[in-house]
Amino acid sequence: MKEKYNNILEEKGRSFQEGVGKVDEQTGMMNDECSARIEQLKKDLHSYEEKVKASQVRGEEGISDVDDYSRHRINRYENFTVTARTVHAFHDEWTEAQCLPAITAVGVTLIEDVKKELGDLESLSETGVSFMMVEKVKVTDSHESVVDIKGIGERRAVDSITSSSDGHIIVTGRARGGKSHITVINREGRVVRQDHIQGSTVTDWRYGPNCYCHSLSQHITVCASNQVGLYDNRNGMCVSKNIKDISIDWPGYAGCVVTDTSNNIYVGGNGVLVLDDQLNYLRTIKLPEIIECARDIAVHGNNLIVCDSGDGRSYAVTMQGEEAQVIHQLTKPHDGYPLSVCTDSKQYIYMLWSGSGMQVAQYSQDGRLLLTTRNVDRDACCVTTMKTEDGEKLLIATDCHGTLRSKKLYTFGLLEE
Repeated sequence: MKEKYNNILEEKGRSFQEGVGKVDEQTGMMNDECSARIEQLKKDLHSYEEKVKASQVRGEEGISDVDDYSRHRINRYENFTVTARTVHAFHDEWTEAQCLPAITAVGVTLIEDVKKELGDLESLSETGVSFMMVEKVKVTDSHESVVDIKGIGERRAVDSITSSSDGHIIVTGRARGGKSHITVINREGRVVRQDHIQGSTVTDWRYGPNCYCHSLSQHITVCASNQVGLYDNRNGMCVSKNIKDISIDWPGYAGCVVTDTSNNIYVGGNGVLVLDDQLNYLRTIKLPEIIECARDIAVHGNNLIVCDSGDGRSYAVTMQGEEAQVIHQLTKPHDGYPLSVCTDSKQYIYMLWSGSGMQVAQYSQDGRLLLTTRNVDRDACCVTTMKTEDGEKLLIATDCHGTLRSKKLYTFGLLEE
């Protein structure tokens, strides 16, 4: 009995020691992993600090350039005024007559130089703090993944896409029977839920069941020709209003929708209707006459980026007040027309262009420079960005327009350099 008892103790002792050994081994592995992560965090922090220092240096250099420019112009102006006063002090009409042409020429040159270079200073002020941002974002040379969008098929169209705060992607568009569909999918293209809303009963083709969407806090803003609504992608609830009931002065039909950081809603068409996050009317923005109709819009700082469906161009316009003013036109990558536009968290602009070849173009943070283009699927129709654990992504959806080709979702990486 005693020998059996000792054997049991010995066996339990070995098991205990083996357990302690495994725990020690796992603890060591966890410590190694934690140490590696801490080192990586230190490297990331150091890299971030270097970027901040570089940003400060670039900002100081920019301020120094503006200061040098101002001092140079002030010195020229002071020299001009001193010369003019000196000549005038002679009280000699013959001297004044001789010197007046030269003084006038210098004055005109000074004024023209100031006018020409003032535009550079104005453009600097329009960009806000964006020129201080040092993060450069590069679009990957090719897509990281492509999946079929399941559950839509040829009976439903893709008019618009957006990403939600819970990591899903919302696809909206026309459906059979005069309805619009709102389809929630994951990054693998599988349907999470699908709902339908009734389209307009108006027979005018402009008031068809096309449906557009954009993320709004915990909800998704949707609009369909003459309707605008709030959709909860968690339970499928959708509260909508007829746009004419919101504003009788609405100049046309809804063709796109976007939101800003204050959760205001902008419905684009022949004008831009501005609502709060409860669909209450705030104001209507009249677009410049050069813009026929907004095919898509994006909020970019204090401005709007507008894809014009009329002349095939895109513009940055002001969004304050009731009448928008054109700031500048975005460069066309080829002889085509803009389909869809979005921005990333760093305020770079991405625009889908159709024409001789379907391309997505990336623009600088102030929108004045065309940085790069990528050839994409010929059926590409809309673009958006999405934040993931692997960083921000650029998403492009396709619509095969009634053919047997499947609708696809392409994912491009946005790499910070």
